Amino acid sequence: MNISSRWDPKTQQWSYSTPMITSREGCGVGVLNNEIFVVGGWNKFTNTENQGVTTVETFCPFTEKWRTCGSLIEKRHWVSVSSTQFYCNTSFLSL
Repeated sequence: MNISSRWDPKTQQWSYSTPMITSREGCGVGVLNNEIFVVGGWNKFTNTENQGVTTVETFCPFTEKWRTCGSLIEKRHWVSVSSTQFYCNTSFLSL
């Protein structure tokens, strides 16, 4: 599924948000630089044999837009995601 929902702590209610680009379940989710990253997952509706998803998408809550920001080397589902920031000279590395 590509449904995403948003929790509003002021009203204490859920509402639907902009759908993800790629339908998936069993994906990893993490937050980095105020954006939500969704990594891999499993799409039982479009994949027939190897049902893992390679796409990585990010959601900006301020613009309410999803964008594809990369791909995994291999299909992964039921993954864990964590974010840590390291600065190296002028490069930014996120693990």
